[in-house]
Amino acid sequence: MNENKICNLIDSLQELLYTPFGQLADKAIEGIVTICQPLAVKIKIILPNKKIYQQSTGEKSQIETLVNFEKKYNSLDATSATFNVNDGERYIVACACIKSPCGYSGHIYIIIKHSNPLKHIIGQILELFASNIILALSKQTLEKPIKLEKILIKAAEEMIHIGVEGIMAFQYKDQKQAYWVEKRGKKHKKFIPTEQLLKIFTEEPALNSKKIEEICSYLPTSGEFENIRWSEFKVGGKIITALFAGKFKSAELIFSKFRSIISDFDTPTNYDEIIESFNQLKKDHKLIVKGEKISSILETAVAINHEVNNPLTAILGNTQLLLLNKDNLPSDIVNKIITIEKSALRIRQVTQKLMSVVEPITTSYTESLEMLDIDKSTSPKIDE
Repeated sequence: MNENKICNLIDSLQELLYTPFGQLADKAIEGIVTICQPLAVKIKIILPNKKIYQQSTGEKSQIETLVNFEKKYNSLDATSATFNVNDGERYIVACACIKSPCGYSGHIYIIIKHSNPLKHIIGQILELFASNIILALSKQTLEKPIKLEKILIKAAEEMIHIGVEGIMAFQYKDQKQAYWVEKRGKKHKKFIPTEQLLKIFTEEPALNSKKIEEICSYLPTSGEFENIRWSEFKVGGKIITALFAGKFKSAELIFSKFRSIISDFDTPTNYDEIIESFNQLKKDHKLIVKGEKISSILETAVAINHEVNNPLTAILGNTQLLLLNKDNLPSDIVNKIITIEKSALRIRQVTQKLMSVVEPITTSYTESLEMLDIDKSTSPKIDE
């Protein structure tokens, strides 16, 4: 098989995955004719309800030959088979089985001349077409309508602890219907997004407090939010735009969490989508782990600030009062008070830095123990 035919084969197989059921047999026949140059092709697909959908192309006599061999092939338990035919001229009949776990079945039949250069691999080619027909049928069976309102209600419940107080979403091709869910709301609001709101999604303006206030005015809510971010997501083979409002700092953490939620409503239906979902899952896992680490550090920092800063304020206040009268104190006592003040200021600086951690970075403390590098953790890490 030359390079052009290999490219045509790959293109034909790829196109099958995105072909609607009603055009599937025609598209497969078109690809087989382009690549194999047969005398006739016949495809039969049996639906789960036992209805039969079939298409064929070629001379009537050759199609009749395929019908005769269909009975012969049905008695064989094989994914593919080839038969030599001696009828004046020498021909080869090849067959491949279509069998889907979703309940679809059927066969592909083809007749070629014995001189056809692809005769030795014709069975494998038909198996490839049969496999991709199965994938296309499974894909269309698994695809379900998107229930945006259910996705948003679940997301609102699970994302409130990371600062999301409201979520809006709409399908890319259906901008006349949007949904809004606020906090732990069990109900959603339907509304028609204004042109001003849709324009913001395309322009992606710089966000400041004034712009956030303006965007809030386009949403069906009376709430006020510190931050707003949005992005596009893929679910059920369709693109949706989702906007998040609330008190959060890391938009990427919010997006990764939302992707993990919509994955419960989505099923990858071909190899490309499975690979894409797996790679995205690895990225999101890292972001979620990082977010959970930061959340734990900040919770600890709040507790430390509360428990340490109160007595620390008393220590600093008293040392500074004593230093106001240092002229009347022995020099060695003054030096000790200054040391106490510096140490107390250092403690306060550490507790403040803990509240500013953006990237948990550890360093070796002992052979078996790591500790947080506070200075490096409070500076954004630059990707190399």
